[in-house]
Amino acid sequence: MSLPHAEKYWKMGLSDIQITELLQNHYDQSLYGLSVSTFKRWRKDSWGWLSTRQQQHDNTTIAVSVEEIQSWFPKVGARSMVNILRQDYGKNIPEKVVLDHLRAIEPAAVQSHKAKHFKRKRFWAAGLPLVTQSDPGSENYSVANCQPLCTIDLTHPSLILFNIGGCTTKFTPGFEDILDKGLNNGLYDPDDPLEKLVFLWLAIPWLQKELDAWVHRFNTTKRHTDTKKTLPCGIPELIRTLPERYGTLDLKVHVPEELLEEMENQWVPAAHPVFKLVPSIFDEQARLLYGAIGAPEVSSATFWDVYQDLLFVFQSRRAELPFDTLLEPYSVPNNDNNIALLSGLKNLCYGENVLGNYGYEYMGGLADPPVQEWHWGGVGQKV
Repeated sequence: MSLPHAEKYWKMGLSDIQITELLQNHYDQSLYGLSVSTFKRWRKDSWGWLSTRQQQHDNTTIAVSVEEIQSWFPKVGARSMVNILRQDYGKNIPEKVVLDHLRAIEPAAVQSHKAKHFKRKRFWAAGLPLVTQSDPGSENYSVANCQPLCTIDLTHPSLILFNIGGCTTKFTPGFEDILDKGLNNGLYDPDDPLEKLVFLWLAIPWLQKELDAWVHRFNTTKRHTDTKKTLPCGIPELIRTLPERYGTLDLKVHVPEELLEEMENQWVPAAHPVFKLVPSIFDEQARLLYGAIGAPEVSSATFWDVYQDLLFVFQSRRAELPFDTLLEPYSVPNNDNNIALLSGLKNLCYGENVLGNYGYEYMGGLADPPVQEWHWGGVGQKV
């Protein structure tokens, strides 16, 4: 048994009994054994992992942490807050304590989570979609060629779940506020070439790291039970790795790494300009100057401070740096439209006008197709 496995299960919020049982998959049971009482002793005395009751947190001990989390994720509720406190801060706190604290500091926000205000929407529909594939636009669609070239389902063993809706409502708003702070206060001018490059060089890796952490929390946290679905209920990461514990089977078709590497080298090579955050010569100088200021950690709390420090160093060395070369217009050549059609495939029947002049193509036989108004109250009812 290794400490990382035990810590992973502990941060998932599992009980001592559940962790002890899961750890059996990580050692030879014919040679070793682990009782619940032994694990509890190690957890408490050797590793310092105290249970919720042993930590004895209250409103005063969680106030600072909650305030910090809210500055990053202002839309999360009590349950999500409990998960972040446990996984990122090592604090096991009852949901009721967090909920009571949130009710005291922002009662309106708590009520808005409970109200679930009904939103009526209206839709119009006629006919069926003409095609089920995306039309070739200005985006880089070389990646799309990988799938038809693979004769097996592209389900990679490391595939993880991700909730797009939860990300846009809980993750995105806080980071939009952080970025808007610099823009609205004159710290960043996107029309200035130097400021834009410094911003991209710092912001994209930082946001990617934050997004990876969000995905990890999502996949290591138990989801709400959905009584309307027959899907297994539990922690997504455990369902993926141990499907037999949840009464299901692992039916993924594992794709050989060699095939994925072949597709990557052919259609999305690592040297492609689209994968460069900034020009190579600027990246080299940025790394040197970033090290000169001490390579400070970039986080939600420090991003704009680090940005200002790095920008200042660039500006102060304008006379000695090759700025004409550093700030040359950086554009990614778009040669995707020249990609030949794959063997055995045909162009879309309507070519570039696949969606018609009005954003859709009616495939019915009526000269004057009926338009139905859709909303959550029913079909064909006027709003």
